[in-house]
Amino acid sequence: MTLGSFALHTRIVWATVLLAAACSEIVGAQQRDTASGGNTLPRDVAREVVALFNATVTLRATDQLDIAPGRTVTGDVAVLNGPVIIAGHITGRVLAINADVLLRQGARIDGD
Repeated sequence: MTLGSFALHTRIVWATVLLAAACSEIVGAQQRDTASGGNTLPRDVAREVVALFNATVTLRATDQLDIAPGRTVTGDVAVLNGPVIIAGHITGRVLAINADVLLRQGARIDGD
């Protein structure tokens, strides 16, 4: 894993963790964790996640998504309840919500 892909993976994991924490308030069957304090998703991050996922040009999936070797996805990719398996090229960003990201040999992600 290159330094760039490690940084991207770290951002994706943080976005996933923070979004999951923010969404837990919406789900009525769950009880609020009173032991943790201050684990809220910053508003600017939440807005960016929602905007990226809902953008009309974003490739979205609500299940497993495979980007095969030799395939180029122009733009952003957003996955909910993945995983996303990348062996091809993505010219934009990758957003994984409640999803794992697997980078196969030859995977390339150009977005920040």
